[in-house]
Formats: sequence, structure tokens, C-alpha cells
Amino acid sequence: MNNYRISLAASLLSAFMITALFYRQAPGLNLLLAETILILAAFFTGQLRLKGPFSIISLCLLFLTASYTLLLHSVYSYLVHAIMVMVFAGYQLLPAAKSPLTALQLSMHNLYLSQGNWLRQSTDKVRFLKAVRRPIQTLGMLLIPLAVIAFFVILYRLSNPVFDHYLVNMEDILNDWLGWWFRYINMDLAVTFVFSLLISNSLFFAVARQAIVQKDTLSDDILIRSRKRLPGKRPITALLKEYRAAVFLLASLNCILLIVNMIDINWVWFNFSWNGQYLKQFVHEGTWLLILSILSAIAILLYYFRDKLHFYSRNKTLKILSTLWLVQNAILAVSVGIRNYWYVYYFSLAYKRIAVVFFLILCIYGLYTIYLKIRHARTVFYLLRTNTLALLIILVLTSAVQWDRLIASYNFRHANRAFLHFDFLAGLSDKTLPWLDHPLDELKLLEQKRRDKFGEEAGLMTAESYYHRIQERKQAFLKRHEASGWTEWNLPEHLAAKKLHGKIPGNQ
Repeated sequence: MNNYRISLAASLLSAFMITALFYRQAPGLNLLLAETILILAAFFTGQLRLKGPFSIISLCLLFLTASYTLLLHSVYSYLVHAIMVMVFAGYQLLPAAKSPLTALQLSMHNLYLSQGNWLRQSTDKVRFLKAVRRPIQTLGMLLIPLAVIAFFVILYRLSNPVFDHYLVNMEDILNDWLGWWFRYINMDLAVTFVFSLLISNSLFFAVARQAIVQKDTLSDDILIRSRKRLPGKRPITALLKEYRAAVFLLASLNCILLIVNMIDINWVWFNFSWNGQYLKQFVHEGTWLLILSILSAIAILLYYFRDKLHFYSRNKTLKILSTLWLVQNAILAVSVGIRNYWYVYYFSLAYKRIAVVFFLILCIYGLYTIYLKIRHARTVFYLLRTNTLALLIILVLTSAVQWDRLIASYNFRHANRAFLHFDFLAGLSDKTLPWLDHPLDELKLLEQKRRDKFGEEAGLMTAESYYHRIQERKQAFLKRHEASGWTEWNLPEHLAAKKLHGKIPGNQ
């Protein structure tokens, strides 16, 4: 009873404090404060588990990425931080988890298992809640059917105007009835509190799914030879046939990919020439070819090296062919990287062009781990563990960069050489406004240079439209920034507002 009371008190108190920080407030300083409150509450109630290196590292990364959200304030930094929150929560459930993927799985399951645990303990411990336990459980079972019904109602409304007309009349009646309730209920406050309570419950009433715990415990990096024999089969003959088929397939694939790589090396690496064409297709074709090739490589090699061929004494030729194919896929990745370089050189930076670089790094590392699997008889669990860890490292490192500012400054700095896309730049975040703000005369000059080099294209934003759009955004941003509370504070927008105050007429 005491443990339940402590957990309930910590969950409710944390939910109230988080609600006070986030009620009608945008994310900013409040996110770091809210997570500090939760961690301190877990520490003082004895529910913070730092029993191994991974749980300690995950806590450090949690606060590191939380600081990124405050210092960079980008959608990407918030997304990466949310992933690290999930990883940390997973290691709280199983500090000895061997893989970050296990931690993520445990955390995702805990999001709903913890709510059930909270409800079960509350209805068991508190008498007056026992009466509502069954209706709440029934409502939970109906959530998915209700969601499906809502989907089909929307679908039928879109396809049948008569049905839509009847529903509009029903909506008017419901709005009149619900409006009476909304006059007495602050829905924004209620939704914020419920969401805060769900987050708090996931920490103080956490539940680890045992099937995931058991799977992680039994998993290992080293592949163990299976000596099972199927009745009526001649294992040596079947293995020899599979080996020969694998050698024939990988030899053929190596020959085909060799031709592709030789063309790319000649055309893309050493003899590329740009004659004014757009390079979007040039890069996208190579990227999709790389994705397909690597997925095929993974599937084929995992199939043939799933068990006995790893331990076949005469598999040297197959291993050599597999290594050659992995190397050729790495060369293909380099070719895509060079394609992307030319794309950036002539058409400036953009989010996807930056993402391609880190995608290629992960691809090459993934190919390397498959090579290690083949050479040292590793398991699929090893591949998932190492590649998930590599992905998390890339996410944490890349979330430490102010990409919007980098893109804006780079694109304007290279506008004499590369395509300046006003439409794209006008959509960058508010914190980059000081780097997007340029005099109209300068913008018109850059627009003329773009026309001279790339020709005229209908539908593109003009320099004048871009200029007026940025001026409107500046005014709106400063107005919003001045009205924001201290809990919404973040460094990039604070610095952007200071810079813009010296540029906008009337604020000189």
C-alpha cells in the first residue's frame, strides 16, 4: 500500500507540475525543467535505476539531447530527444539490456502497460474506484473499434454527400450539447493534465514486457552451430547443392554490379560534366539503386549464412564472393555520395541532401557489420544491436547541429555558383530569419544570376515575393516572441530576436 501511495503521489505531483509548465506554452525551457522534475521524483522515491553503464549513459544522453532542444530548438533535435527519452525509459526497465533496440521495444510497450498497471493498482487499493474498473476496461477495449468506425465514417462522408448532410445535422446537435459542457470545462487544461499524467504513470508505474526481456536475455552475438538432422534427408548433399547455388548467384551478382560500378566510376567519379540539367533524378536514381542493392545483399547473405554454411569447411569461395559483393556495394555507396556532392555543388544544400550523407555512412557501416557476421559467425541479433547503436550515435551527433542556419548561410554564400531556391528558403524556421533577411536589391541581383545560369522556370518564387514574405515573418515572429512566457525560452529564437530588433524599421 505504501509503495502504491508513494508512486501515486509522485505521479500526480509530477503531472500537476508538468501541466503548469506546458499549459498553453510552446516547448522550450519547460521541457528541460519537466524532465528534471521527473528524474528527481524518481530518484527520491527510489525508482531511478542506474545499475549498469548503459542506464547511466542513457541518462547522460537524455540530458545532452534535452540541452540540444534548448540550444538549437529544431524539430529534429526534439525528435532525437524523444527517441533518447524512450531509450532511457527502456534501460530503466531493464538496465542489463544488451541492445538499444530492446530498450526501445520495452519503452514502447510500457507506454500502455503502465497505464493498465496504474488502473489495476488504483482499483485494487482504492474502494470507490472498484466500481468504475469494469466500465473503464470496457472503454479501453472499445478504443480500437471506435477508431475504425471513425475512419469509415470519414471515408463515407467524403464519398456520399447525402450521408455527409445527415452527419452535419447530427454534429450541430452534438456541438450544442457539448458546448454546454465546454462552458464549465477547460479542455486545453484537461488534455494537458491527462497527457502529463500518462507520461508520469509510464515512469512511476512502469512494467517490463517479459517476452522482450526473455528474448534479450537469451540472445547472443555468436552464432552457434545447429547439428539437427532432418529425417529422410542427406545433409551433406543438400548443403553442397545450396553452396553451389549460392556461389553461382553471388558470382553473377558480382559481375552485374561490377559493370554498374565501372560505369559510375568512369562517368560520375572522373568524367562528370554538368550541362545545365537538373540533377534531382541523377541523385535519386542512384540512392534508390543503393537501397535496393543493400537490402538485397542483406537478405541474400543472411539467408545463405543463417546456419550451416557458416561452418562448412569448403566455404572459402563463397566468403570471398560475399566480401567482394559487400565491397562493391560500398563502392556503389561512394558513387551515390559523389552524385550527391555534385547535386549540392550546383543546387545548394537541403535537408534530404544532408540526410543522404549520413545515410551513406550508416550503409557502409552496415555492410561492414555484415562482413564481420560472415567472417566471425555472428547472429542477426548482433547486426540489429550494432546497427541500432550506430544509428543512435548518428542521431545524437547530427542533432547537435543548427542545420537551418547552416543551410541558409551556405546557400546565400554560394548563390553566385549554385541554384538559389527562394521557395525552400522562405520555409526555414523562424530562428534563421536573420540569415534569410537580405536587401531587395541584393535578392534581385541573385535572382538574375540564377536566370542567367539555370534559365527561367515558371512557378518559382520571385525575389520580391521572397523579400516581402521574410518581412512579414519577421514582424510576426517578433510579436510572438515578445508575447511568449519564460518557460518557452530557447537560445536560437532569443538570439534571432536580438538580431532582428536592430534590422526592423522602428527598432533601430
